[in-house]
Amino acid sequence: MARLSPGRWLVDADAQPPPEHLPDRLLDGFDPEAAMAMTLYTPRLLRPDLGAALVARLARQGCRVGDLAALALHEIVLNAAIHGNLEVSSGRATEWEDLDCREAALAAALADPVRARRVVTVALGWDAAQLAVLIIDEGRGYRPPQPDPNVLAPRRGAGRGLAIARAAAEVELRFGGRCTRLLFRRVGVQVPS
Repeated sequence: MARLSPGRWLVDADAQPPPEHLPDRLLDGFDPEAAMAMTLYTPRLLRPDLGAALVARLARQGCRVGDLAALALHEIVLNAAIHGNLEVSSGRATEWEDLDCREAALAAALADPVRARRVVTVALGWDAAQLAVLIIDEGRGYRPPQPDPNVLAPRRGAGRGLAIARAAAEVELRFGGRCTRLLFRRVGVQVPS
């Protein structure tokens, strides 16, 4: 992550991101000098520290966001990689057998050269009041069930990523569910009313 900086789009070696992954399209309305993006192959996204690293990089640019931002980014990036690009479904994650099956499905998907070579683009743009993060994958898309406003997260052991993201940011699904837009309010800035 050392090279991720404002005005730059980092792309994994020999990756060919689709046109809808172009940061200027994703971040329409944001100053390119207050934006940065990265496009990585799916296996590189399966890092437990990616969300925290992105939030730390933003903080070094003076763009601070709330406490749940790192977890929200982590969840949505993993959703894009695992459910979008690798096409591994959620399980109950409360039964050992289900965890074993999910781990085997993930290993098989990562061994598939087509799915493993898909990319995810994370584009970040900010202004005086907010941070927009768009995460787009090359999967088939997703149509979530309507959330119950009285329940923070589903009762099953998996499927909490969008609920966590909604607790931290405004969430919008685009491109048939292949792109998630998170809009965070910046911390420590005064916005005129």
